[in-house]
Amino acid sequence: MNKDINVSIDSTVRYCIICHRIFNQGESWFNCPICLDYNVCEMCKTITQTSSHSHSLVRKFSLDYGIEKICTRPDMASRILSAIYFYSDRSCFGVRNFSNDNSTTSDTNFYIWQTFKVIGERIKNFSYGLERFIKARCHLAICAANGPEWLITDLACILQGIISVPIYCQLNDHDMTFIINHTNISVVVCDKHILQRLIRLHSKCSTVRHIICMDSISEINS
Repeated sequence: MNKDINVSIDSTVRYCIICHRIFNQGESWFNCPICLDYNVCEMCKTITQTSSHSHSLVRKFSLDYGIEKICTRPDMASRILSAIYFYSDRSCFGVRNFSNDNSTTSDTNFYIWQTFKVIGERIKNFSYGLERFIKARCHLAICAANGPEWLITDLACILQGIISVPIYCQLNDHDMTFIINHTNISVVVCDKHILQRLIRLHSKCSTVRHIICMDSISEINS
């Protein structure tokens, strides 16, 4: 045997710190982002509840060829879908809970959070709906206050190859119609606060075919 041969363990191999089982390709496990190499398989996490560990665990994945291929594609749509898949149980978008007595605090406990999985489903579902009204490479305007729905609309456009055009809600009528007409907007996505104004301006916007409101009809009527 050649004594000059160095034997080392592949540092990319991941195994459960409790049962010592090596994770298979495509399998998910839980990792502590603070402690070095603290990985627990899903079964051990369920059985032990990892109550002795002081940090929160996040889900990780062993990459198989298919997932790697998606992640290394350069287009934005693939990157969005990869993030939804890999971080499915992590918090994605949060909205301040103003009903709380301490609504002025910056503590994340006073936010209502939605996970990547929930937001991902909303993005994909809305993108499927947009297919009925607008084709790829066409222009869609987003005219609404900041919020998850604004970002969901923008990301849904990326999935369908639609060009999103943000329009500031506080613009005057002349500037708003100018932007819509000169960017050939065919679909406008808005919130309840701007809907009536867009309906009023519709006759001056010859290219607009559809106005989609983020809020329900009951919220608008109230």
